[in-house]
Amino acid sequence: MAYKTPFFWKNLNPISMLLWPLSLLYRFVAFLHGKSRAKRGVQVNATVISVGNITAGGAGKTPVVKALARAYSEKGERVAILTRGYGAASDDHQIQVTKDHTPEQVGDEAVELFRAQVAEQVWAGKNRIESAKSAVNRGATMLIIDDGFQYRALQRDINILVIDGNYGLGNEMCLPAGPLREGTKQIHRADFALVVNPPEDHKVELDIPQLPVRIIMDKRKLGSMKQRPIVAFCGIGIPDKFFRALEEAGLNIKASKKYADHYAYKISDIEELKNLASQHDALLMTTAKDAVKLPESLDLAVVEIDMSKTDLNPVVEKIDQILASYQESETKTTTEENSKDKDPKASSNDAA
Repeated sequence: MAYKTPFFWKNLNPISMLLWPLSLLYRFVAFLHGKSRAKRGVQVNATVISVGNITAGGAGKTPVVKALARAYSEKGERVAILTRGYGAASDDHQIQVTKDHTPEQVGDEAVELFRAQVAEQVWAGKNRIESAKSAVNRGATMLIIDDGFQYRALQRDINILVIDGNYGLGNEMCLPAGPLREGTKQIHRADFALVVNPPEDHKVELDIPQLPVRIIMDKRKLGSMKQRPIVAFCGIGIPDKFFRALEEAGLNIKASKKYADHYAYKISDIEELKNLASQHDALLMTTAKDAVKLPESLDLAVVEIDMSKTDLNPVVEKIDQILASYQESETKTTTEENSKDKDPKASSNDAA
């Protein structure tokens, strides 16, 4: 479902306070739902990494998912990405994404992730338990859940929270009064947080370890376009982040147009954009997520957004450390149990 981020989510204001009672109700229901799903959490025979956020909207999850999938594929893991399939006509079925699938069938992010070619498998559908089982049956050794923080029905080894460094937690109120999907106390479920593009003069206060990461554009590809007028548009969680990044890259932005997140472009929208570009004698520019929903014949510059490789290494090291500690703990427990079984004194004491 497409939506635009409400302006009153950023700070406390009369509108958010008016919606506060509904926010409390939402938080309570979200807590009960999450607790119920966690009790019945399903375990699969693969390493599971969840990448999610606690706010609605674009924190930068997809670039993180792509970067981690690429990194672990290069390390020899057979990676499968599990995504909900937002924007698809129906997400009731679990679909392994192929080159023939469209955003209408599996969602825009699923198509974007598949085209990035960073994982052996990409699955779309709301029942990620079934997606996980199918992926493992097809040989996956590592599963990365895209937008998985609230999907507690599937057990995970690593829980990563992604937070936008500028937006933070907004007004720290739950939907609909604010951007939070659940109360701030639930942040403790994450092993650590990735704070995306944090400004030097602002720090997101969290009670869990955090690593700063940069989500960047390939400025080398943008260099040849600096002298050309640009009409930028996108349908993502926080569109201003995209427009601001283009300006910081030195591009000549003549006009910009915002659409709702996961927006399905119509023919009339495309004609409007072409007319706008013609008025400014400009080139249309958008994100990879939007480009998959547009005709290939459209004269368009697509901006690839990725996680900085310099910042990726510490994240992978952090994940590997946590996984290693789990394995060490399991080995120690197994050794102690075996020693106890072989100890006659322990056996006689148990019998007594």
